[in-house]
Amino acid sequence: MTAPRPEPEPVPVPTEARHGVSESTPMLEPSPPPEPASAPESSPTPLPAPASAPEPSPTPLPAPASAPEPAPVPLGTPEPAPAPLPTSTATPEPTAASASAPTPAPASVRVAEPERVLLLSAGDVDGLATLLGHDDSAVLAAGLDPDRPHADAGPVRLGVVDPTARRLALARRAVAKGHAWQGRSDVWFRPAPLLGRAGGRLAFLFPGLEADFTARTDDIADHFGLPPAAGTGPDVRIGDVGRHGFGVVGVGRLLDQALRRMGVVPDAVAGHSVGEWTAMAAAGLYSAAEVDAFMAGFDPDSVTVPGLVFAAVGTSAAQVRATLADAWAESGVVLSHDNAPRQSMVCGPATAVEEFARTLRADGVLCQVLPFRSGFHTPMLEPFLAPIRKAADRFRLHPPTVPVWSGTTAAPFPPDEPAIRELFVRHLLEPVRFRELTEALYAAGHRVFVQTGPGRLTSLVGDTLGDRDHLAVAATSPHHGGMAQLRRVATALWTAGAAMAPTRPTARNTATAL
Repeated sequence: MTAPRPEPEPVPVPTEARHGVSESTPMLEPSPPPEPASAPESSPTPLPAPASAPEPSPTPLPAPASAPEPAPVPLGTPEPAPAPLPTSTATPEPTAASASAPTPAPASVRVAEPERVLLLSAGDVDGLATLLGHDDSAVLAAGLDPDRPHADAGPVRLGVVDPTARRLALARRAVAKGHAWQGRSDVWFRPAPLLGRAGGRLAFLFPGLEADFTARTDDIADHFGLPPAAGTGPDVRIGDVGRHGFGVVGVGRLLDQALRRMGVVPDAVAGHSVGEWTAMAAAGLYSAAEVDAFMAGFDPDSVTVPGLVFAAVGTSAAQVRATLADAWAESGVVLSHDNAPRQSMVCGPATAVEEFARTLRADGVLCQVLPFRSGFHTPMLEPFLAPIRKAADRFRLHPPTVPVWSGTTAAPFPPDEPAIRELFVRHLLEPVRFRELTEALYAAGHRVFVQTGPGRLTSLVGDTLGDRDHLAVAATSPHHGGMAQLRRVATALWTAGAAMAPTRPTARNTATAL
């Protein structure tokens, strides 16, 4: 993680970084302080590589049955204006005056119209610049219908949500420079596609625990007729690893279903820390009914490990390992996460971690102790593993409908059941290798990464991939209501080459492009 910086103007989806950093940047199952939504190309970091354990002889799972995709639901229906974010999760006690006051007559309900989305395409950058050379009214009139996917649109694309005069001026400057513009101020520009005819793949990335868990998904559930995200009630507190983890899984599963109903179908799924469990559920390794039953019956207090804390460190895992091997070899502090080139995490006894953090800060390294006590991704969890292992062993495994990639091995899950169960346990005891996972996904052809839950994984992806061409976009944002943010995701994917209608996506058209 990086140290706190002055807050730039917040940006809804990805940052201005030329090649695809978004407003999010995760941490381990815990996560450091929120990074500025619009931070430029800089981002946090992933983890170390565990030794691979010998795989038992494979017993392949049966071939997966193809699951029909539900019919898509239009994105363009009006949504209520987003309510202000609460400053506290506590519910205020009613005052005497409020208790006795008569109920006021219902006020008229104002429904906000969905924001306009401008789509433009051309055969080359000069052609798009020519289109933008006209006055604003002519540019708006030339926009493509955002209710249609336009699979045959030109390869050079521009998408603008709520195209104000200021945003159109920004779009002209971005196109004039000819470099990709990845969502800053709600403007997306791609001089060349990543998806569709370009052949790039799309991955869903499910976050783990975050120091800031703002899940604005109720309107998404209402719009698509889905149950509200499980585990997001008022009893969820940052630092309560069990209940917070349930909330993370619940939000990720809801967003996965909503994106699929929009027609956004991933080529792979992966997760960061606890997010790997969400990825397994989203891919169908575990049945939805069994996941629901597990969440209803499991005691979340059983995953708290007393006396251990995490700290986010603004340097590489290699540097942290070298420091730990020197003066801290007997401290009990270990590397737990290799998040990105400039972010790693450690875990250990509270006193030792706090002293480690003070020492690094004195040397000019950004370091922050986090509000999580679990011991996940370290050998220190092993004495407390029995309840989780017992619950997991009851799950029946099913063939995944899409490849699941492991943050422990930085590779796809093995095909046989014994190896999958072994990897589940290793995931809890070995460091998260998110940096290496990101590199491996990119090497396998994945160019677009959709962060499927609250967090900062997009920043970690951007920090890892740097100037390599890619797009990282978050499916939920503290700056927008749920449906408004999904509209931005759809716009970003359309500019990247998907046959995606930002205000009325269709599974038939989108799935073929992705």
